[in-house]
Amino acid sequence: MKPSSSDLQMLIKIDPGKDNGTDSAEVVGYNEIQSSSFETEKIYSLEFLPWQEWLAMEIHPFTILNFNELEIFSHVIYEMTFAGFDEHTIQQKFSHMEETVKKIKQGEIKGSTLSLKDLLDGLD
Repeated sequence: MKPSSSDLQMLIKIDPGKDNGTDSAEVVGYNEIQSSSFETEKIYSLEFLPWQEWLAMEIHPFTILNFNELEIFSHVIYEMTFAGFDEHTIQQKFSHMEETVKKIKQGEIKGSTLSLKDLLDGLD
């Protein structure tokens, strides 16, 4: 597989733990031209991107300074395979998601909302 091209840098962003005190890491795409700082959050979800584009991304300097190679590899593989273990499955899920969004916008599917509190209460 050969890299395609990408305007994004792969960034592992650290989100401080608010409720449980445990920080979490999120792999995102960052476009330096559109943002002055990744804190302003001009960031993009990556899990549905073709793997050839992943191969073309540079790794953001923040990521290199804050994570070792094994941590970077682990976070990237997790994100790449979040929706499936092969590109065909990932693209099927993405297409299904796009179709569902289209149906919701057209009013074919009626949604309902649930607060986080109600959701958590329902788990008890």
